Amino acid sequence: ESTWETFCDEDYGGDSRMSWALSGDEGGKAVFSGTLSNSKGKTGQRGFDRSGYCAVKMELPGEQQDVSDFSGVEILFKSDGRKYTFNLQPESFIPDDLYQGYLIVDESAKNEWVSAILPFERLILTGRGHIKEDQRAFDHDLVRSLGIALHGDQAGDFMLELKHIKFIDVGHGALLNHANPAVNSLSRNPEAFEKLV
Repeated sequence: ESTWETFCDEDYGGDSRMSWALSGDEGGKAVFSGTLSNSKGKTGQRGFDRSGYCAVKMELPGEQQDVSDFSGVEILFKSDGRKYTFNLQPESFIPDDLYQGYLIVDESAKNEWVSAILPFERLILTGRGHIKEDQRAFDHDLVRSLGIALHGDQAGDFMLELKHIKFIDVGHGALLNHANPAVNSLSRNPEAFEKLV
């Protein structure tokens, strides 16, 4: 069974607080919520300060790591309007490779259920918190983990609700701007990876 890990600057002496909870409301959902703070607070247990981030990550079990038949991710979510980051870590010979996309909605879609499509080829390659100069396209067959994060200059209370995260076959011609995937209304919806939250 898949399990989620939580990460927060509180672990390093920061003042952010977060929770990750599964709820039976509205047919089942996960709730990522808390308070993001950019204050460094006191020095953390590892002897240095980090601030301004909260994140969750799920290591995929072996039978769910193969994404060779898929070309993107669909996420059904309800947002407070903040810029959330979706993280996808491939099985790679470069250990810090992390592909990212954004969950962004405009004012009219705040607190409404929205389906976002993130094609693998439009994800941004990052490493250790920075965009990599060499933007290698996602061409991996295996994915180690996926996750959601909130960071940067977005201090205050936050809440993101998730109904599902699915690997899908996006199909030809369904490309979109990686900075605003929530406007996409692609209807194709394979059953594979039906619910990971």
